[in-house]
Amino acid sequence: VGTVTVAAVDQTIITGSVTDDVLMEQTLATIGDIEFDIVFGTLNSAAGIQGWETYAAKTWSATSELYGIYITAKQASSASAFVTAASDFTTASKTVVFPCPMSLSPARVIAEAAANIAVRTQINPSLPLRGWSLGVGTAAVADRLPQSVLDTLFASGYSTISYDRSGNPTIQRTRIAATQSSSGDAISDSTLETPFQAAYVAKYFRTALAPYTDTPHIIVDDGNETPSIYIVSPSAIKGTMAHGFQDLEDLGVIDDATAAIKTIIVEKDTQVIGRVNIQASGTLTAALNQIALNLSVSK
Repeated sequence: VGTVTVAAVDQTIITGSVTDDVLMEQTLATIGDIEFDIVFGTLNSAAGIQGWETYAAKTWSATSELYGIYITAKQASSASAFVTAASDFTTASKTVVFPCPMSLSPARVIAEAAANIAVRTQINPSLPLRGWSLGVGTAAVADRLPQSVLDTLFASGYSTISYDRSGNPTIQRTRIAATQSSSGDAISDSTLETPFQAAYVAKYFRTALAPYTDTPHIIVDDGNETPSIYIVSPSAIKGTMAHGFQDLEDLGVIDDATAAIKTIIVEKDTQVIGRVNIQASGTLTAALNQIALNLSVSK
């Protein structure tokens, strides 16, 4: 989504009796607010994944216009071990977890998955993030989980990897690791495409609206516009928003721009001098992942 920023991070060593999640959170706290779209690492501790989520919830937010997805893998020798570990990252909405068998390298799985996710989201954030082969070797026969087990792992918060008869791995389905909200309620949308779409839309409007604040402008009420190039009204800003929704619909990111445009409200803030408040809502498109066919033929 836009430019992927890579920043060097100094190594930090923390000593003492701390759990993995505390270690992860304390280590990441030394990094600060670095904007990024994708970060990945060979973290195999589910508690560490939850530590990442705690850090991400405090740092990466829409209000700061910062976004990030963490791609990692949990390596285990059995399906039951994967499911047990999943209980520690049920609310990890900023995390994508792949179950990695013992016969594959988690570092290679993560790197290949992250590369493919990055490439596809650069094309369009609404495209389905699934269905690509991983050139990371072949999995042993004992590691090739049946579909019933993969379905269980997917329901537990994992993105899944399937294997052909030769053991070649393919990203089957992806999702965010969260299976429930922070309040314990089941989430209705676990798709991995949604956070990338949301980031794309937010960054799009940030760029579209930036000229109003990057260059000198004077805000006036509607009807008080003058020929001056410095004058701008709420209606003009609303027009920029409307054009943005239409453009996003043409790109396949927003569904029904007409309905979204009707929600736009642009008003001068009555409390903060020099501030304009914008309210708008739209519906993201959905990636096509399956087709259900109810077919009846007769003779």
